[in-house]
Amino acid sequence: MASDLHFATTTVSRPMYTVYCANDATRAQLLAESSEQLAAASTHYQMRLGTTHTSTLVDIPRMQQHLRTRHYGRVLILTESRIPSTQDVLRGCPFRAPFYHGVVVLSNGQTKGRGRSGSSWHTAPGSLCFSLECRVPIAVVPFVQYVAALAITQCFPRGVTHIKWPNDVLCREHKKMAGVLCEGSVCGDVATVVVGVGVNVDAVGDVANATS
Repeated sequence: MASDLHFATTTVSRPMYTVYCANDATRAQLLAESSEQLAAASTHYQMRLGTTHTSTLVDIPRMQQHLRTRHYGRVLILTESRIPSTQDVLRGCPFRAPFYHGVVVLSNGQTKGRGRSGSSWHTAPGSLCFSLECRVPIAVVPFVQYVAALAITQCFPRGVTHIKWPNDVLCREHKKMAGVLCEGSVCGDVATVVVGVGVNVDAVGDVANATS
């Protein structure tokens, strides 16, 4: 099922977004519950459902093989292009619940990435930049950015990285290698938080060489 859903345009140049689902059941549910919203979104996005072997940016089969979550990453929106911001794409995501919770947007770079207090975050091609949407109780919101920063440090050997609280990850040479930005909204007693992560791959390479 390489392209159950494919929106395209010849009048406006827009990045192509490919939607990967963790399994066939998730794919079927996505089509059943969000087809109208996806069709409406075609005025802003080129979007298609992809196979597990069509991305050059990430190893989709390997990622899905190691995916152990119930929600996070079960639906991945990926573009091989550089875009203004993964945050903006995710905040305009056309999917209905339950696909909002845990959906991830991954791109090959950002031209208008941002950090706290309006600072800019430049992500060149090859850098890792993604956004994750989660729905949590309001009381949990202040801790989301801390959990995200801690999760990044756990990708490396102990002692290699440290956190400049609340949202920057530094290597031992105090070079910034990653940043976290959380943006959200509240409806009732539930908050929708979009967690943006940018990783400087050059810094990660320096760390890997230093520990190898």
